Amino acid sequence: MVGRYNKYSRELPQTPWFVEGERKQSTSVQELLSAILNNTIKAQDLKFSSSGREDVDVRCLGVGRPFVIEFINPRHTLLTQTQVVVLQCAVNESTHLVKLRHLQIVDKKDVKYLKEGEEEKTKTYCALCLSTQGYNTAALDKLNELSEVSVEQKTPLRVLH
Repeated sequence: MVGRYNKYSRELPQTPWFVEGERKQSTSVQELLSAILNNTIKAQDLKFSSSGREDVDVRCLGVGRPFVIEFINPRHTLLTQTQVVVLQCAVNESTHLVKLRHLQIVDKKDVKYLKEGEEEKTKTYCALCLSTQGYNTAALDKLNELSEVSVEQKTPLRVLH
């Protein structure tokens, strides 16, 4: 199954989060989605993947983040579109932390597009900068002339594990 999810909580990891064997949060996006879906699919196991990651304290808004859940040895494999819509509604009604959209069943070969998109993705950021000491108009003009800026970012210590 594939779809998109929005994450509204700043205290919800994407996947179960353990540091040195200790669980850091009680649930995750993966668990909230897969628990309800697997009640119907009844798979032996599952694999959750998404196009990119977000930090636990970051919401995922807008059109949502693409994801795929691969169900391993499912007992129920033939679902109608109506059943898929009902599953999506069940997930959305079960929590205020995450919402699903565009849930659908796809072939395994279609999953590769999600992975390809993750490798080719670029990010665009917008920043509001404030200064208590004023600003230099010439420096701002120079910045405004830039069409692209490459930002090199180190992994924050809080997520380095």
